[in-house]
Amino acid sequence: MPLPHVDFLYLSEADMIAAGVTDMHQCVDTMEEMFALFAAGDYRMTGESNDSHGAMMTFPEASPFPNMPVPTEDRRFMAMPAYLGGDFQTTGVKWYGSNIANREKGLPRSILMFTLNDTDTGVPLAFMSANLLSAYRTGAVPGVGARHFARKDSRVAGIAGPGVMARTVLLAFMDACPLIDTLKIKGRGAESLARFQEWVREEFPTITTIEVVDSIEDVVRGERPGELLHHGHRCRRLGELPHDPAGVDLARGVLRDAVPVQHRRLAAGPRHHEGRRCVRVVRDLVRGVPEAVVRAHSDGRAEVDGSREGGGALP
Repeated sequence: MPLPHVDFLYLSEADMIAAGVTDMHQCVDTMEEMFALFAAGDYRMTGESNDSHGAMMTFPEASPFPNMPVPTEDRRFMAMPAYLGGDFQTTGVKWYGSNIANREKGLPRSILMFTLNDTDTGVPLAFMSANLLSAYRTGAVPGVGARHFARKDSRVAGIAGPGVMARTVLLAFMDACPLIDTLKIKGRGAESLARFQEWVREEFPTITTIEVVDSIEDVVRGERPGELLHHGHRCRRLGELPHDPAGVDLARGVLRDAVPVQHRRLAAGPRHHEGRRCVRVVRDLVRGVPEAVVRAHSDGRAEVDGSREGGGALP
């Protein structure tokens, strides 16, 4: 009896770029649509409440097995499955391993992969490199906040923590507020600050003023209502800050009163823009040729069973 024929798409990091994963405007569009589905409850995650962040595996402090890893800093494995409805109707899981010692080997701290499955059959649709996917998704989330809450004539943005995620957050900020010309940065190390400033000058020559400040409070002081702040993975509007310092946690960059406003506005429905999302490209390509091998190429075209298909070109 012949084995069932199942093919799926493999996307390397170069393929992901060709598929549009670094198109921040479309990433923000997609996260905007995701938040609307989230508000409507058209999603599933893990756990008893179907709302769990995922399942994390760590290692014990002591083990009778000599080859078992020890729990060094930031060492873990994690699976993060979810289903998203709406026009997506797909199920997937982000899987990653993390170890801060990777940096000594010239590797990222976390190495991520993403598997996308057909929700009905469970057939794998795609297996893809996910470091860029995760980084741009992280930046696009505060980008949704910037799109809805920031003044469109904002000139100043604040960054607390100039790491990799701060780069994608700034990309999203600049997409929402292209008039930004001043950046205030708070960091812990001279090397990371220097690298980030160099990247900003190359990526955004319109940002003519970069000010390194000593505290998170300095990042936000002096901003006009509606200017932008990024701290770690959080972004909130700085307008209407209460005079009582107890009302806002400046150490985390969180304006609590902004959260329900954002939830209500996104629940009313997102703005839609033209352009296909990367996840839809993967899904549509595979569903269009269910018994063929489909592969994205770095020049932005798709290959089906070895023949180049112009009509299937990725954006």
